[in-house]
Amino acid sequence: MEDRWPFKTRFNPHGIFSVHSEKRCLYVLIEGAVNLEGAMENCQAICKCVIDNNLNEMQWGAITDLRKYELSTPEAIDEVKKNYDWTVANGQRYAARIVNSVIKSQLANQLSNAHHQELIVREFDELVLAEKWFKELGLL
Repeated sequence: MEDRWPFKTRFNPHGIFSVHSEKRCLYVLIEGAVNLEGAMENCQAICKCVIDNNLNEMQWGAITDLRKYELSTPEAIDEVKKNYDWTVANGQRYAARIVNSVIKSQLANQLSNAHHQELIVREFDELVLAEKWFKELGLL
């Protein structure tokens, strides 16, 4: 059977991401709708930030702001699940999520469910409250 699509296409990454670290905290901002390519770029940025800042040599936490996130494709969700495997294997023990809807909360919980014993997760509606928790933990 002849291949009807003789070329491979790569979609442009969708979604806006920002990743940086401060002390033992990784800040992740995700905005917009995310496709596989966008998720791959974000996951690579997270891994690079963890390695570049030696977070993988200690216990650390991530504050992820999902307030402007508009959900993802199924392939992107699978990529994020794999990234959780990597971050937990490389020292992540705490996750603070800033969410503003039940759907985002439920999706985020599904992404990290495989690590419910290794990862302590709390949800907040404001960044300042997540940072307060991380300061109490000594991560900030």
